[in-house]
Amino acid sequence: MANHPLSPSGRTYAVLDANTLLPPRLSDVLFDLHLGGLYEPRWTQDIEVEFVCNWAQVVTGLKGQTLEAYKDSDKGAEDAQRAALRLAAFRSATGTEWEILGHDHESVTTRVPAKVNNGDTHVVAAAVRLKDVLATEGSPSDMVFVVSSNLKHLAVKDTAKLGIQVVKPGVFVDLMCVADPGQG
Repeated sequence: MANHPLSPSGRTYAVLDANTLLPPRLSDVLFDLHLGGLYEPRWTQDIEVEFVCNWAQVVTGLKGQTLEAYKDSDKGAEDAQRAALRLAAFRSATGTEWEILGHDHESVTTRVPAKVNNGDTHVVAAAVRLKDVLATEGSPSDMVFVVSSNLKHLAVKDTAKLGIQVVKPGVFVDLMCVADPGQG
């Protein structure tokens, strides 16, 4: 969207954490906003691995040993196939641009704020790498968000110093709707 209110250059990007891709209604809304031209979703294969690992818990609500037994059953195998189909739909909606590569290089990971939880370093590293790519493409002013339900692990203030805004999914949806009220 040219002259997007959130980004002077007209492009807004969001690294979607697995916890925003997992809830079906939320991910549907996020991809509807993308298809409406409001932002460009991005993620990594690491985020996809988290998605697949957590899919069964989201769709069943099971936990612990009961969840592990379910995953090992035929129904668990069916759910893993459904998770793969859901990821294929996400990829289809974004084309070949979905994947952020190089986020695991030391030159990127060493710039992730120390306060980011070790288990979530890859999410912020993906956003750092995306900022790097945009700068090399001549778009350093493009807005980059990390959209996650787990802000406490993502060092929001420190990550903002890198030019990356970390927000909850509801806040992100609200920002997109304010940016283009006709889409909301």
